[in-house]
Amino acid sequence: MMGAYIMQKSKRPAISYHLAKQAVALEPGRPFPWMELGHSAKMVWQMDEAQAAFRKALTLAQDDELKAINYSNLASCVIESGRYRDAEPICLKALEHNPTHAKARANYAMCLMARGEWSGWDYYSACMDTPMRKRRAVGSEPDWKGEKGKHLFLYPEQGLGDEIIFMRFAKMLRGICAKVTYLADLKLADINGMDLLAQ
Repeated sequence: MMGAYIMQKSKRPAISYHLAKQAVALEPGRPFPWMELGHSAKMVWQMDEAQAAFRKALTLAQDDELKAINYSNLASCVIESGRYRDAEPICLKALEHNPTHAKARANYAMCLMARGEWSGWDYYSACMDTPMRKRRAVGSEPDWKGEKGKHLFLYPEQGLGDEIIFMRFAKMLRGICAKVTYLADLKLADINGMDLLAQ
C-alpha cells in the first residue's frame, strides 16, 4: 500500500493503480488499501472503480473521521463526473460525521454553487489554509470583506485558464477598490488594467 501512495504522490498514477489493486488483494478487510485504490483509480479516470473502492472503504471504516474522509472522497468522484445533485447528499453524509472536515465542506460548496446557491462560498472558505488551498498574504492583512477604497491583493489558486477567466471579473474591482494588485503567472504579465506581480 505504501508503494501505491508513493507512486500517487510522485505523479505516477498507472503504477499507483496497479500497486493499490495488489494491496487490496493482500488486505481486503482493511479500509486503507481500498482508499488508496479509490484515489489511484480516480487519477486514471476509472471513476466507477474509484467510487466502488470508496464505498467498500466506507463499509470497513470504524470511526467518524474515516467515514467523513470516505464520503468526501466518494463525493469528489461524483462531482468530477459532473453529477453535482447526486453528490450533494453524499457531502451531507460526510458532514454528519465531521462538520468541520475541510474537503467535505469544499465539496458541498461546489454542489451548492453548481445550482446557483452562492451561500456555498461560506462552505468553500473552510478549505483555505489547508493543503488544498494555501492562503497567501503580504504581511498580516485581513481577508477582504467588500470594503470600498482598500488596496486589494489577489492571487490565483486554479489553473491558467481559470486565471484568465477570473481576470475579467477582477477588473470590475477597480471601481470598488483604491488599487488592485494581482499575483499573476508570468504568462499573463501583459494583461492591461491591473497592477501585476509576476510569480
